[in-house]
Amino acid sequence: MTGRLRRTETLLMIAAMLAAALAGCRRDPGPEALRTAWTQIRARAFDEARPLIRAYLAWHPDDASAHYALGQCYLHQKDVNTTLAKGEFETAHHFFRKNGDLGVLPPEMTPEQFQSALHRDIALALMRALYEGDGRGIPGALMLSVLDDALGHAREGLRFDPSSEFLQEMERSLEALKRGEPSPGPLPDPEAEPQEITT
Repeated sequence: MTGRLRRTETLLMIAAMLAAALAGCRRDPGPEALRTAWTQIRARAFDEARPLIRAYLAWHPDDASAHYALGQCYLHQKDVNTTLAKGEFETAHHFFRKNGDLGVLPPEMTPEQFQSALHRDIALALMRALYEGDGRGIPGALMLSVLDDALGHAREGLRFDPSSEFLQEMERSLEALKRGEPSPGPLPDPEAEPQEITT
């Protein structure tokens, strides 16, 4: 089979899967579905929010606020999935950088606040992975790159919102861990309430 034929088959399979997914969503649920999902996220009803977000994303796959909402669900649900959470936050960051649209997020939220929140939550997902790795006995040397990534995102979040006390504490804690010292204070708790998107 030639390379061109293989690519054509791949594109046709992707188109068929998209058509099947869209057929399951008979109509665009609109931004109200995403607003409802955000209300459910704030109430910690992640299982109820997730299907609304997925239905919305089937029609609006480049909506940064929807990917951010889905990342919140994965990060704060009972059976946490840090990999999916981080992936959704990074997808939200990609689409925000591409189209600059805040979607249904509050009108008072600035682009800088959104970007700070994205970096904060990527760092939080990475910190959760650090906790999980430590609990499974993974040697610290193997977790160093995750620690570096978390610290980089905390710093990037601070670049967008230098006054964030949460990010300042996260940065201090991660720097201490990197030096092999005990944390100067309690690490921000990944089990805590989802962080507000506004700062």
